[in-house]
Amino acid sequence: MNIIQQSALPMLIKAALADVQFKVAQGIWKAGIQHQLMDESQPDSILYPSEKWGTTTEHRFDRNHPYLQACDEAREMCVALGRFCRKFNLDPSTSPLVKNLYFKSFFEEKFELGRVVVCTELTPAVLHDAVEKRNVLHWGGWTITAGKRDFSTDAYGVDEYIRPLIAKHESGELEIELWMPGQFKDRAREAYLQITGSAFAGEDGLGPDPRHMCEPYLEDDEIRDFDDPDSDHIDCEDLIDLMVFDAKQEINHMCEEALQRIACDMPL
Repeated sequence: MNIIQQSALPMLIKAALADVQFKVAQGIWKAGIQHQLMDESQPDSILYPSEKWGTTTEHRFDRNHPYLQACDEAREMCVALGRFCRKFNLDPSTSPLVKNLYFKSFFEEKFELGRVVVCTELTPAVLHDAVEKRNVLHWGGWTITAGKRDFSTDAYGVDEYIRPLIAKHESGELEIELWMPGQFKDRAREAYLQITGSAFAGEDGLGPDPRHMCEPYLEDDEIRDFDDPDSDHIDCEDLIDLMVFDAKQEINHMCEEALQRIACDMPL
């Protein structure tokens, strides 16, 4: 073990200790009356909103509370660990200490950002994962990575703020830029086709992309080509009305839940 690897161990231990302290604080908080009054079926973002909030300097609420402080310390140690390991090209991801970190995703985000990966066998799954993690992937003279975030319009006319897939050849003569918002798995397949010149043979393991938010309003046998004037399809205005109605119902439901939580917190 060299000097750099030895110097990563104390930070890894600190991250693990901060993680344990947070989990203890979380256990105490979950045993409190506020948590017991909440619906267990609610997602973690509602049950434990403090885990998703920023640090004291980034958030308008006072985080001078043992639970929130433990949360911040555990998360920030994971971020620092990820940056350190990325800087010195260390990979502690196989360590049990890393595997059990509650905020492991924060470590992975910083560790994977800009990490150079040399690929020996290119597949759509390799392309998809590299762009998702924002690695710098090298294969056959190509360099593939994620580009700068920007707005891109999908097939339904909805703008999404995403990163494109960028592939450049070392010759400088070939460059591929693919956006395809909401179709990141199909985008990886298309990138593979353009890079290699042929579609991937066999099952790529990615599966289908998730359905677009507009698609649930259409039955499978009702989906038509909207660009075809002779196509018998649902009117766009009716589709928008359905989406607005559902959005209003969701907002009303969220408001009712918020009022219930406020009522629970009010003194008798």
